[in-house]
Amino acid sequence: MVFENTTLYDKEALYALADVQIKTSRRTRIRRWVLLIAGGWCCIAGILLLWRLRRLDFSGHIVTGMTLVLGPMGVLQGLFYRSMIAARIRRQLQGDDGPRRCFFTEDAFQAEKAGVRSVYSYDLVQNAYELPGYFVLALDKIHCVILSMAGFTQGTPDDFRAFIEQRLHGPVRYLR
Repeated sequence: MVFENTTLYDKEALYALADVQIKTSRRTRIRRWVLLIAGGWCCIAGILLLWRLRRLDFSGHIVTGMTLVLGPMGVLQGLFYRSMIAARIRRQLQGDDGPRRCFFTEDAFQAEKAGVRSVYSYDLVQNAYELPGYFVLALDKIHCVILSMAGFTQGTPDDFRAFIEQRLHGPVRYLR
């Protein structure tokens, strides 16, 4: 069985990569909640200090101003964490967001972008994830291959799921 897929690394694909990072990394999930909670506490502390502003000295005014600036920033970063990760991935690609073609054979798979072809063994794939509209093959903590389900030119997504589960000797994890 041979599969061929062409995927454009557009905004949706980058959000899918961000979702994989958020949903599979405990550290990332914890960081998001720390930003939200710490930012919320800073906002509350700033409002309480503002209420007592007349009785504070100059250093108290500085602390009040800092909490009123840093608190909302932390809350916003926590709320838009997915967008921030997608933007970081986009910066790392730096214009290298053209279409990628992947060819899957019985022995290995090949990824081609801008005329450069790389060959990977299935032993390198640590995990396989399925998101709405995408498959993501994680090679390590920072490298992965994303495949659009609509981009299959040979084979179907259902056949590919069964094929990759057989090659990796385990199930494809579904992430919502």
